[in-house]
Amino acid sequence: MDGSRKKKPAKKRQAASSTPTPEAMPAPARGIWSWILVALVPLLLGVQIYWTLTSAHQIRMEELAESVRNVYWLEYGRIYDGISSNVGWYATEMLTYRLFGFEIYAAKGLRLALHALCLICAALLLHRWVGSAGAVPVLLALGLSPTLLHFNTMQTSYGTDLQYAPICLLLLLSVRFQPRPADLARGVMGWALCCWACMSYPAFLFYMPALVLLHLWRWRGAASRLHRKWQGGHLAAGVAGLLLPLVVTLLLVEHPGTLIHDPLTGAGLFRGGGKLTADAGLVMGALGATLRDLLWQGDSYYFGLPKPDF
Repeated sequence: MDGSRKKKPAKKRQAASSTPTPEAMPAPARGIWSWILVALVPLLLGVQIYWTLTSAHQIRMEELAESVRNVYWLEYGRIYDGISSNVGWYATEMLTYRLFGFEIYAAKGLRLALHALCLICAALLLHRWVGSAGAVPVLLALGLSPTLLHFNTMQTSYGTDLQYAPICLLLLLSVRFQPRPADLARGVMGWALCCWACMSYPAFLFYMPALVLLHLWRWRGAASRLHRKWQGGHLAAGVAGLLLPLVVTLLLVEHPGTLIHDPLTGAGLFRGGGKLTADAGLVMGALGATLRDLLWQGDSYYFGLPKPDF
């Protein structure tokens, strides 16, 4: 005997996580979740249509301002005041009226169309990142949000940042950073839509740093296989897309100074009717009001919600 010990074969370790990944799930299960996700989009849109139809007997002052008065002024190249500065939304309504005719509740249909695009793009993105099974609860949380259901019944731009976000993200992710003019065009369209979203509802500005960093990260990963002129071309396409809607709007408006800064109200474009401030007390007060709306009781604005989102 040589005194050596025979080693026992090590037992295979079981997976630490009990939750199967989308790839580990059986094919039939993945197929079922995919069909559930596909069916969920029209169901959630149907819920929104129901709530929108129940609101078709009333119209608020803000709705008249954002869907009639401000659109009428923009039709003649003018801005009512610095507070009425969401020109991206007004221009979208104006185009809708020109295509389908004006009706007092027409902007509700526009919000429904935007919401449908939001749900479709969100479903595609979630399916890509977390699989159909993981996408279902997230899409449910988005489509059944009390705040979003409420704001979608109104003919205003309130909350459209949530709807534009998945649309813009999906369009930006379609840019493959290839040496092709069509790919440059997708970059221009993606960033132009981002700028349009900011001009429709300024809260979309908070999404911009993440979108810019994601775009630059993807551009850097593809830069090694691109000629220098195409590297610069893709960056230039993004800048051009961001500036295009803004420049065109300022050229078409008769008094662009009102958009930049209204001396009467102190407001203007990208400010949502507010004023820029570095006062820590005001900032913390606004943050506290937002958290109260989300977690306790939605009563910081004109429209009280019976229950918060979370």
